[in-house]
Amino acid sequence: MDLMEIFRWTASIATILASVCVAWGRPARLVAVGFILFTLASISWVIVGMNQDKSALLAQNAFLLCVNVWGLLRWWSRDD
Repeated sequence: MDLMEIFRWTASIATILASVCVAWGRPARLVAVGFILFTLASISWVIVGMNQDKSALLAQNAFLLCVNVWGLLRWWSRDD
């Protein structure tokens, strides 16, 4: 298994787990874990997109990376 295959599997598994965490929604800390996993997945897909010259994959996940970081920042700055 080459390094890009590891990144692809990491991204796929992280996205699945993140989706479950965010959809579950409670406790709020679980949503934050979901955003962390989404961020990890986006970073992995960006690396794959750059390495394999997949501009659509790169563009999509660069945007999603920004959204995921925004979600984390909103979670950390929320009022309980």
